Amino acid sequence: MDISRKRETYGITNINSTNAGDGTSNQVTTLRRTTSYVDDQDYIFVGLQDVVQKLLAQLLKAEPRRSVLSIHGMGGLGKTTLARKLYTSPDILNSFHTRAWICVSQEYNTMDLLRNIIKSVQGCTKETLDLFERMTEGDLEIYLRDLLKERKYLMVVDDVWQREAWESLKRAFPDGKNGSRVIITTRKEDVTERADDIGFVHKLRFLSQEESWDLFCRKLLNVRSMVPEMESLAKDMVEKCRGLPLAIVVLSRLLSHKKGLNEWQKLQKLMLGGKIEKLPDLFPNSITMMVLRESVLKEDPMPILGMLPNLRNLYLVAAYGGEEIMCSDNNFSQLEFLILGDLEKLETWHLGTSAMPLIKGLGIYDCPNLKEIPERMKDVELLKRNYNKW
Repeated sequence: MDISRKRETYGITNINSTNAGDGTSNQVTTLRRTTSYVDDQDYIFVGLQDVVQKLLAQLLKAEPRRSVLSIHGMGGLGKTTLARKLYTSPDILNSFHTRAWICVSQEYNTMDLLRNIIKSVQGCTKETLDLFERMTEGDLEIYLRDLLKERKYLMVVDDVWQREAWESLKRAFPDGKNGSRVIITTRKEDVTERADDIGFVHKLRFLSQEESWDLFCRKLLNVRSMVPEMESLAKDMVEKCRGLPLAIVVLSRLLSHKKGLNEWQKLQKLMLGGKIEKLPDLFPNSITMMVLRESVLKEDPMPILGMLPNLRNLYLVAAYGGEEIMCSDNNFSQLEFLILGDLEKLETWHLGTSAMPLIKGLGIYDCPNLKEIPERMKDVELLKRNYNKW
C-alpha cells in the first residue's frame, strides 16, 4: 500500500490542508484531540439502523425548547460518523433550514469556532470577514445569538473533551422555543452529564460478533475468494477487535491487500495481546508491515521492532502505556511510514541520528502529553488527523 492509500485508510490529510490559527491574543484552551474518523455508509449502518431512527426521533420530536443530543463512547465506535448520518438525513434537511458543524480541536479557539459558525450560517464577504476580525469574543457571541434567535437550527459540536469547551459555546446558541437542537460527540461521560437539563444521551455500544463479521465482510475486497482456512483466521482476528468498528475496518483493509493464506497467518500472529518479550519469536525478518493495537505493552517496543530489517510500515495505536519511546541509531533502517496513536502517557520520543533514514510519512494523534517530535522528524511529510500540535 502506498502512502496516499494509507492516508485514505486512516482518515489522514496533509498538514497544509488546514488553515493555521489567526494568531489573536485571546485565550487558547488546550484539549486532547480525538480522531474524527468518518467512513462510508456501511461503517455505521451495521447493527445501528435502529439507533439512527431513535436519535432522529429525538431530534424531530415536538419539544419546542432547545435541547442537546449527546453521543458518547470511546474512540473508534463511530460517534462522528453517526452524527454525520443524522446531520445529512433528509428528514433533518427538511426540518432544520439552518445547520452548522464545528470540530473542537486540540488547541481550540472559541473566537475561531464562533466565526466559523457565523460563516456557515450566513456566508461572508471580505467586509464581514474584516468586521469579524475586529470583534471581541463577547461581540461574536452576541452576533451569533442574534443571527440564530429567529431560526430553527441544528448545530453539531464534534469531539468535545472537556465541559469548558461546551460551556464556552452554548451561550451563543439561543433557545427560541422553536425546536432547535445541538448534537455533541464526546468520549467523556462528564461532558454529557452537564450538557443540557432536558437533553438526551446516547452511549454507543460495541458491535456483536455477528455484526462485527458482517462489517468485516462488507469491507473486505474479494470476499468471495476467501477459502475456509482463511475464513477461520479472519473470524479469529475479527473477534480480537472486540466489536470496535474502526479496528474492524482497518483489519479488513489490511487483509484486502494480503494475498494468500500464509500472509493472513502472519497478520494473525501480529494481533498481539501479550508481552514485549514475545515479539522476536513472532516476527520473521521478512515482515514489512506491523500493526500493534490495544496490546497494553508496559515495555517500550521500539528497540525490538527497530531491529526488524525489512519493516516499512509501523502502526502503534493504543498499544503502549509508557512515557518514553527510544529509536536507537541504525534502527528502523527501512521504515517509510509511522503512525503513533492513542498513546496518552507518552511524553518523550528519543530518535537516534541514524534511525529511520528512509522515513517518508509520520502520523500522530491522541498523544496529548507528547512534548515535541524529534527535530529531524519536522522535515518529514507530517500527516495528521485534523490537527497540528507542532
